[in-house]
Amino acid sequence: MKPGDLIGEYIGVVRRAQPGRPLPGCGFSSDYSWGFPKVRTFGRLLEIDGREAGGLLRFANHASEAGSGTGSGPSAEPDHFPFGGQWHVVFTARLPIEAGGEITVDYGDAYWNQSERELV
Repeated sequence: MKPGDLIGEYIGVVRRAQPGRPLPGCGFSSDYSWGFPKVRTFGRLLEIDGREAGGLLRFANHASEAGSGTGSGPSAEPDHFPFGGQWHVVFTARLPIEAGGEITVDYGDAYWNQSERELV
């Protein structure tokens, strides 16, 4: 894929945004949630949760400019837009991605705000 190519749509259950809760064993209830920035419906912030009903893009790993080590940053970036009366999240290639290559996105600062989460 070349920069600008559509990788796919992040799919899941659209719901009112909820704070993440630690899960038994490991992880958080919000690990697969992607928020719609500045989007409100009836005064509520929305998110799309791919944990139990999602596609392959829910497995995209985190990368950031500062933490990538290579300086290249994430290979993909999200975009949010309404279409057909519903909000959609899509990932587009930010860098060239070879067949079988890893798709990474910057999860954003809000993802790491839980004290139990740390980037290793």
